[in-house]
Amino acid sequence: MAEDSLLSSSSAAENSPLLLSPLVLATTTIAITTVFLKYYWSDQRRMETALAKQGIPARYRWSLPFVGHVEQFWDYERLLLESFDQTPPLSYFTLFGDVLLIIGNVELSTRLWPKFQTWDKCAVFYSMLDVLFGTNERTLLTQIEHDTDPQWQCKRDLVSQAMYKDKLNQQLAPFIEVHVKDLCEQWLTQGHGIDVDHDLTALTLRVIIHFIFGPQQEDLTTSVQKIQKALQDVVDLAWTINTNPLAAIQQMIPETHAYQVTQNFRGCIRELIEKAKAKTKTTDKNCQEEEMPALIHAMLAQRWKPEILENEVMTLLFAGHDTTAHATAIALENCVNHPRVVQAIRQEYKDLVLPKKEDGATCFYNNMKWPMAAWKESLRLNPETAGGTIRLAPDDIHLSDDLVIPKGCAVLSPFWVYSSAEGNWGPDAKQFRPERFLPSNNNGNNNNNNNNNVSNSTCPRKYIPFSQGKRNCVGMPLAYMEGSMLLGYILEHLDITIEAPAKKVFKVTVRVEDFTISAKRRQTSQEQA
Repeated sequence: MAEDSLLSSSSAAENSPLLLSPLVLATTTIAITTVFLKYYWSDQRRMETALAKQGIPARYRWSLPFVGHVEQFWDYERLLLESFDQTPPLSYFTLFGDVLLIIGNVELSTRLWPKFQTWDKCAVFYSMLDVLFGTNERTLLTQIEHDTDPQWQCKRDLVSQAMYKDKLNQQLAPFIEVHVKDLCEQWLTQGHGIDVDHDLTALTLRVIIHFIFGPQQEDLTTSVQKIQKALQDVVDLAWTINTNPLAAIQQMIPETHAYQVTQNFRGCIRELIEKAKAKTKTTDKNCQEEEMPALIHAMLAQRWKPEILENEVMTLLFAGHDTTAHATAIALENCVNHPRVVQAIRQEYKDLVLPKKEDGATCFYNNMKWPMAAWKESLRLNPETAGGTIRLAPDDIHLSDDLVIPKGCAVLSPFWVYSSAEGNWGPDAKQFRPERFLPSNNNGNNNNNNNNNVSNSTCPRKYIPFSQGKRNCVGMPLAYMEGSMLLGYILEHLDITIEAPAKKVFKVTVRVEDFTISAKRRQTSQEQA
């Protein structure tokens, strides 16, 4: 027995290396595989899971592994996917600085991946800009309903004509001046704990309603109050279900609370339109052009179907108020954090506005440069549509020798990349320097690395917060006017202290939350004079 046991032990000892080798190999393989999966596939799995939750078909749920810092652009990538009102195109291509992501096109990603690290990223970006917004703009089309809407250009022209600077000066500048001064008094009364974004959103909504429907007579007051409440309900609903307001209205299922919210908003719009129609009929022909607001009058003259008219008004209301409010709130924070900018705005008001004999609001808008520069610079650092714009390639697009975007691929042009890249703006690209946008810095030098000669007019493709080309944001002139006037008047009349910094939430647009301030009256430039 003892001998058998000894022989058995001897045999086990002799065979132990053979027994241990598979065990070590298996353990090593498992460890390597675990590390590989953890660091190589976790982000891809995260993306695919997110896509699956959004109901994106499985054939679209394929992506390259991420390269770079995922958290820096994850929200933007998610925004892109959420921006599709319907099923996304077969594939789309995105270049986020040092990150390449392709969804839905295995062949393209397999071919480009080995070459990606050798690219001149800046050169590729500029090639994309040239194709998206340059002379070859027509080669890429936005995948939106307007492409097949024969009335699209007519609708756009109507709004564009109402955005002429002279009309904005005449119709809106005095209105904005009165209401921003009222807002300043409201903030002085409140003193502290002021919710900046909430109050600015309410004001910008009043401005866009005035822009569409003109001076609000007493019979419109109730309707305006109702539409303000109904619109806010829809916006809150859209943020809750993580989509944009227009998509929320189009996708709501009948017999639900959400559907009732959106229908209530439509009813408020319909009420305002009907009152505008009644006013058109009762207004004397000779006075009509003067008394009727140009935009709603022009819209009614087109005799569109009721649902088309409602949709156009609805689009203007959604797109024309909260984005301007969010951008202005962030600009206010940036200015307060840079006292020299506040001082420059106040000095300019004293030097350029007070000596003039023009109407106050018109004089402000025609002469003040620093508020506009500060608002533009803030928007450069914090573009409202940070995710960018999407174009669909109808043909193969050759961006470089190695890079050909195939027909049918959606291309995302991420504004936040262009607006903060040192290659575009110099080593101080991340700094808040409104001087970039002052007219005095416009000397035509587009390649100044010191960044002292960069303005919107000298390098428009570096600064595209409203997109560019024939499909840029039609409300850009109104946003510039409104944002700069709000910012300038607030800083001229109030001393602001930040109580809680702005929290930026990235959804379809950038929303500001929890930004509170305290306000004190200051001796204005006019009082000092």
